[in-house]
Amino acid sequence: MKVINISGNPNTGKTTLLTMLRNQVSPLPNNRFEELTNEKRDFVGVYTIDPRISSEKSNDLGRTYKIAIITEGDSAWAIHKNLNVLEGLINHNQLETQEIKCLFFTSHRLWGEDKGGHYETIISNFRSGT
Repeated sequence: MKVINISGNPNTGKTTLLTMLRNQVSPLPNNRFEELTNEKRDFVGVYTIDPRISSEKSNDLGRTYKIAIITEGDSAWAIHKNLNVLEGLINHNQLETQEIKCLFFTSHRLWGEDKGGHYETIISNFRSGT
């Protein structure tokens, strides 16, 4: 699973960017498994990529795969909490973690600026199923 961290200061459009991504790759509601995570507009979800938009260059045209998005990952605690939500969605909908090719999450810090490696440890544990 590839992990992509969308980082930046508060109110810089991170959630808006990932909302647009969600709507582009999975326009149909029946291809989405998601849950709102707070009173705002943050969400955790697994989305089936519409095979019509898969990349021809990577020979993915016509293949179906999934991505995961966490828009409330602004602290190690929030990432951990929302990975638990994601794991619940995966289990409830009888998905396999291996089906998810890419995980996008937001943060206020770049991956390398995460003092103590909390983001990396949490994400690594999720990838390995621990």
